[in-house]
Amino acid sequence: MRQRLLERPGFGTGGLLDLTSSFRDLAGLWLEDLELQKLSDGTKENYRDDLRLHVLPQFEHFTLGEITTGRVEWFLRSERAVSYSRAKHSRTMLNLLFGFALRHDAIPRNPVQGTSPLRRPKGEPQALTVAQISAIRDAATPRLGGGRDRT
Repeated sequence: MRQRLLERPGFGTGGLLDLTSSFRDLAGLWLEDLELQKLSDGTKENYRDDLRLHVLPQFEHFTLGEITTGRVEWFLRSERAVSYSRAKHSRTMLNLLFGFALRHDAIPRNPVQGTSPLRRPKGEPQALTVAQISAIRDAATPRLGGGRDRT
């Protein structure tokens, strides 16, 4: 029955990738496709670094069929514990990778789509103290005779 499911039309037949392909294979093909994209060299380098340092080590031992929304959710939560920015970059990378797999009929749906939204942490208002403002004024005001120039 499993073999018949793998051979059914649509997923897992005739393409470069299927549900039994490794995540590493997906990453390799995506990187090849990345070189053809009209993106700046800096953006491409950032994508390569994020993939190599954060995403690939987590998923390289899974097949595409084994990567579920739950696994992606767990990974994004662990990245969020490190930083919001890192989790956002990882989510973007996974979305790009699984979008590529989806376009090549390797998976029936993108597992990132069902994950919880990432919430940006509330920022702390940053205001200068009166002492800091005085220090800035003193540094910016030319000194004449030991006091402020009040002309």
